[in-house]
Amino acid sequence: MGGSRLKVPKVSVPKFLGAHREWPPFRTEFNLLVAQSNMYSPSEKMRLLIEALSDGEASQTITDLVVTDINWPIAWKRVTDRYDSPRETAHSAIRPLLELPPLISRTDSGLHKLISTVRNTRSQLQQIPDLNEAEIFYLHFIMARLDTKTIKEFNQSLENSDVPALDLQFTKRVNHQSRRDNHNKVVMMAVSDTEGYISTDSRSTSIGRTSRSRQGTQ
Repeated sequence: MGGSRLKVPKVSVPKFLGAHREWPPFRTEFNLLVAQSNMYSPSEKMRLLIEALSDGEASQTITDLVVTDINWPIAWKRVTDRYDSPRETAHSAIRPLLELPPLISRTDSGLHKLISTVRNTRSQLQQIPDLNEAEIFYLHFIMARLDTKTIKEFNQSLENSDVPALDLQFTKRVNHQSRRDNHNKVVMMAVSDTEGYISTDSRSTSIGRTSRSRQGTQ
């Protein structure tokens, strides 16, 4: 048996379908059981990752990679880069709570669902480091009421995937965008007025030249 490798015991890996709110608990459990374990070779870790992602859209992140020792860190980095976003995770976590319909009548199932949703939301938010739970609710409420252009520009202005501070980042950047838009409007109005003056002067000059030309002909 010299040189032969012992058979690695089968592990029941957690499943990850691709929902951001499910990422923190999956990452923690998969890291503990597989990614940081010395029981598996890199190829075996990659096979377990493929198994964990097999039932959802997250599997598309690594479908082009062949199972090899070299590709294991590439595959894991792709998945973490795609889903390790505190901002997306926070918004995804609170969405089910805010979209929960009011109870029409008191029922055990309705009350259980309400309490369960609150507990799940809080548990998911608590797994995000340095998150102010009150601020993420304010931020989500405001973002849901902004126009698409403002949301896109704000997201593009952020330097990382962390949850932005409401006062220091969000309010400051949105105010900056508003002032910039107002400035652009003033500039466009000034340019438009200038073009109007130029057009008027040009027409006057053209008319004057035409009149003189006709007089010369006569």
